[in-house]
Amino acid sequence: MMIRHVRLWIAWMGLFTGLGLLVAGLALADTQQWRLHLLLGIWLLSLVPRYYLTQKRPQNRHAQLQLHGGGSRRNQLSPMAYGLTGLALMLALSFVAVSFQLIRTQVSQASVIRGQREALFAVPPAPPDEGPPPIPAAERVALGDDRIWPVNVQYEQRGRILNHNGEVLAVTENGRRIYPNPNMGHIVGLQSALYGTTGVEGTFDDYLSGEFLLSAPDLLTSRLAETAVQAQGADVYLTIDSSLQQVAEQALGNRAGAVVLMDVQTGAIRAMATYPRFDPNPADLAGQPEPGRC
Repeated sequence: MMIRHVRLWIAWMGLFTGLGLLVAGLALADTQQWRLHLLLGIWLLSLVPRYYLTQKRPQNRHAQLQLHGGGSRRNQLSPMAYGLTGLALMLALSFVAVSFQLIRTQVSQASVIRGQREALFAVPPAPPDEGPPPIPAAERVALGDDRIWPVNVQYEQRGRILNHNGEVLAVTENGRRIYPNPNMGHIVGLQSALYGTTGVEGTFDDYLSGEFLLSAPDLLTSRLAETAVQAQGADVYLTIDSSLQQVAEQALGNRAGAVVLMDVQTGAIRAMATYPRFDPNPADLAGQPEPGRC
């Protein structure tokens, strides 16, 4: 009985010593010394549960014969229960080791993590106002929380605008926005470095430019890795019917006013004519620098 008390006392002393080694090892900068503290501390922590587990270890056949008649087996575990208990002990000790490893990483890398966090959430100073930027420009993409994250977006090709019949109403050629049907300027609008975006060009700018298709992981990767993210614009189809639009324009003629034809069942706009009209092509070209001028 005296030996059992001594073993129990040693086991509890080992448990507190192991906790002390693990806590002291959190401040060590040397990885090899930390690993030694971790292994020794986990082994010392296991002394108490191993002691109690040993007391419930199944007896062999010879010991069972000695206990027969006067002994008791109430405190003994079956071989399966003993094995499962040992497995649970191993998992618990592994969890403790992983937890201390994570805590040490947070403690030892606190300054590095703090610097990375400050750099990540730092908002660069606003550039001086030098007039409208050229197209395309490095856009600032908002990722929620009213915080502006500078992300380098490279626009591949702006999407087209087409009517219900598949006729192109706006397309980018050689870096310039072209509007084949000038009479549709009041619907399509324009996209200009000087005048901005209006009409369908402005309403669906996120789709036409491709920003709507950029995912949050891509933007975050671009921000952290300081690489450019590619944006490919999508095409936008209108419900305008070319034949009905032509009829509406002819019916209106040169009289000031507007004609709107709507599908009452779906609410789709089939024609929208107006007079006076404007040609968005010169407005788009006005935003482009001319040779010999600045």
